Amino acid sequence: MTSDKKTKWTRKRIVAIIALVLLAGLYIFTFMVALFYPADAGNLFGACLMATIAVPLLAWIYIWLYGQMTGKETIADLKILQTGDMAETAEDIADEGAQDE
Repeated sequence: MTSDKKTKWTRKRIVAIIALVLLAGLYIFTFMVALFYPADAGNLFGACLMATIAVPLLAWIYIWLYGQMTGKETIADLKILQTGDMAETAEDIADEGAQDE
């Protein structure tokens, strides 16, 4: 089953792919350094661990800022997690807690 729709290259998708390529490249580079220069592997491994957290976080921040500036909902919006019938605001939850007491 094939689709005639072309894949849409959005900024969000490009940022996500760049983040994946950066992380994969960093892991491969760290592995190569560990094989050929074991003395330097410890410091590079620490940098790799920090980048594992920092790169996706920076990508999320960029996507969130893009959504805020354009007014579009993105996957980085926390509002998306609260859509549907189960969505409750913090005030609704606090009111229910006060009624239970």
